[in-house]
Amino acid sequence: MGARPRLVVVTPFPPRRDAPHGGGRVTAESIAHLAGRFDVALVALRGADEAPVDPALVACCALVEEIPRQALGASPRRLWEERRRLGLALRGRPGWAVGHTVSALRLRLVEICRDWEPDVIQLEYLALADLAHAPLSPRPPVVLVEHDARPPSSTGAARRWRSLRRDAARSVDAIVAFSDEDAESIRTDAGSTPVVVIAPGLDLPPLASSHGEGHGVLFVGAFRHPPNVEAALRLVHEVQPRVRGRCPAATLTLVGADPPPALAGDGVLVTGGVPDVWPFLDRAAVVVAPVSAGGGVRVKVLEALAAGKAVVASPRAIEGIGVQEGEHLLVADGDEETAAAIVTLLEAPELRSRLGASARAWAEAALRWDDRLDRYEELYRDVTNNWTRRAP
Repeated sequence: MGARPRLVVVTPFPPRRDAPHGGGRVTAESIAHLAGRFDVALVALRGADEAPVDPALVACCALVEEIPRQALGASPRRLWEERRRLGLALRGRPGWAVGHTVSALRLRLVEICRDWEPDVIQLEYLALADLAHAPLSPRPPVVLVEHDARPPSSTGAARRWRSLRRDAARSVDAIVAFSDEDAESIRTDAGSTPVVVIAPGLDLPPLASSHGEGHGVLFVGAFRHPPNVEAALRLVHEVQPRVRGRCPAATLTLVGADPPPALAGDGVLVTGGVPDVWPFLDRAAVVVAPVSAGGGVRVKVLEALAAGKAVVASPRAIEGIGVQEGEHLLVADGDEETAAAIVTLLEAPELRSRLGASARAWAEAALRWDDRLDRYEELYRDVTNNWTRRAP
């Protein structure tokens, strides 16, 4: 690889540091930092209701393009253009992957490889894995980053995603997982394809102005993600009544786009999507993350810890993060334990302060992007060297 290798990053949405979901925020940060070491071409799908690519990324990338993510439509021309998407649907591929198989994206990636000759292509999310089958010439090594590697709870959905992953693994040169647990899950389907663990870093947010006054509890999550819906429903219907029974002044705020209507309850505020999560995070006394499904690293947990907030999280929510229970946060499994941990923190401002300070110190030491960039650079070098050795 040359002094400034060329990297194409393809995303299923426009990355933004203020994205309404953690994947959009951490992807934007990753691309911004990679652009400090590589010439980066960013190609992003964009839905009609989505904001454009973050202007800061446009400024630091060598090339930024947005491809409309359009529905199939019913015209014969559209159906012919998207015949590959139809074929994937007929083969039983997951709906999210089918929806992101866009012929215009595939064609543009072929053109960029022909004209720009990148050293590596990086596909963010398994939903884009079909792009590894595109007729790229010259074809560089392809790296797939899996943001959420744990299969859905539905047996049928899990089977479809695992089939997609097995197919992807035969076409990519390496897979990146965010945690050891995710890597173990991926390796069951990856065959001989290398799987490496590179957890995301984080640009530290400001330190919260306080450790939360009053009795406010906060949950943050995009509700298009089923594990967030399940966690929020449990918070409203199982956890919050228990908390209010012991701490009547406690309030629960749920921040995130597309909330389901069943989240109403006593002492519950549902904001929907907000322009900026920070004011809610800043004034919360406790941040809670009781997710019990899904994989990947929970960006909302990283952000709360880095802000110096007191956090109650499930064991699943802290997988791959490396924090210690009782030192950086409280870990609770199940509704009763979660409620008890929340009440403990609401009634103990000194404990909130101690955990928040320890969490911030951990974040300052553990979430540096430079460490991650070194590992990405090593990975790109490895796949490029292997690709060169096997080329005719």
